[in-house]
Amino acid sequence: MEVEYQPRKKIIIHEIMKHTSDELIESQALGVQLGGLAPPLFWVDGILLRFSVVAQTETIVKEMMKGNIHWDHVSFALMPEYKRQVILQNSITIPIIDVNKNKNFKEIAKFLKQVKLE
Repeated sequence: MEVEYQPRKKIIIHEIMKHTSDELIESQALGVQLGGLAPPLFWVDGILLRFSVVAQTETIVKEMMKGNIHWDHVSFALMPEYKRQVILQNSITIPIIDVNKNKNFKEIAKFLKQVKLE
C-alpha cells in the first residue's frame, strides 16, 4: 500500500466580514436553545473565525483535486487571548477550537489581519 500526502495549494475566500468578538460570539448562538451548545468557532493567532464552504459540485471537486479549496464566507474578529469556550448569560456555551498548529489556518489568520475591507 502507498500513502501520499498532497497539501492544499490555495484557499479562495469569496466573502469576508469583520466583527467585534462579542458580535461574532453572539451570532454563533442564534437559534441555539437556552443552555444549549452552539457550533464551535475557531481561534488562531489572535483571530476568532467561522467559515462556510462552497457546496461540493462537480466543478468544486475538480478544484479540490487540484489543491484549491473554496470557502464561501468567512466571519472573523480579533481575539488576542484564546479561551476554550464562552458561556453567554443565557447559558449557551460556544466552544472555541484552537487551530494554531494548523499551517493553513495560520496563513488564513495572517491574511485576515492584513485584508482591507471596503
